[in-house]
Amino acid sequence: MMNSLVKRLPRLLRKILRIPYKLYFGNLSLYLPHDHLLPHYLRKYSNYDRFLPILAESLPRDSLVLDVGANVGDTLISMYSRNSGLKFVCVEPNPTFGKFLVRNARQIPASSIHILDVPISNNLSRVNLIARGGTATISPSLSDFGTKTATIDEIMKKIPQELRESKLALIKTDTDGHDAQVVLSAAEIINIHKPLIFMECQVNNEEDVNLYLQSFLLLSNLGYTNCLVFDNLGSLVEKLDSFSSLGEKLETSFRRQINSGFPQYFDIFVTTPRDFDLVEKVILQHTKG
Repeated sequence: MMNSLVKRLPRLLRKILRIPYKLYFGNLSLYLPHDHLLPHYLRKYSNYDRFLPILAESLPRDSLVLDVGANVGDTLISMYSRNSGLKFVCVEPNPTFGKFLVRNARQIPASSIHILDVPISNNLSRVNLIARGGTATISPSLSDFGTKTATIDEIMKKIPQELRESKLALIKTDTDGHDAQVVLSAAEIINIHKPLIFMECQVNNEEDVNLYLQSFLLLSNLGYTNCLVFDNLGSLVEKLDSFSSLGEKLETSFRRQINSGFPQYFDIFVTTPRDFDLVEKVILQHTKG
């Protein structure tokens, strides 16, 4: 019992004193709020947040990564530690996470990163921001006091020119159920660059199911054919060569959420045939562990 207490003491002190947590990715450090759950997940699940850092090694230098729902910069730091030639646009509207994101981003040259604090939506003009347990989401605002939103296509026209001139290689979106809106708001930029897309799929209601189906239809119409499905702990579940079965997965996820009362989600990685060889290479590295 005494040994258990000794092991727990640092965590208790961190919680009481609200001391930020610090992780290391190569030579880079990542500071997180004291109650952030990322350290727990990384310790417990070997595949958690492993895929994108591996992918980073295969992305061309000077290409651009759009990170929507950047949180404290965990994707930013883990990817940059593997490929320091990448450039980033990070979107994080939550002010608490945003402060840590700015702090962590100081390790990256200012010319290689641009941070925005605007929430993204394709159909909501104003939203409320909600944060809990190391993650954040948005909800519709019924008043004019909510935070004004923007689309991806709008913000990408306003980023610094040196970033606009870079090839958009990847869109990563993790916004707890609003990722379909992110994709739908980026139709123009996706059509131009055909980037790799890594998106979370979490449905909270029937409207969310419909929005995700719309986003899948958009991607299919823009030439995306291949899809990798990951569970919520980062393990590769299956490969799909069409979007047809994803609707069933969404419905199943929604039913499980209704029955359990807890959010259910999975991640998908979608590509065009152009990137098939690259994806196969990354999958092989990921599954080797």
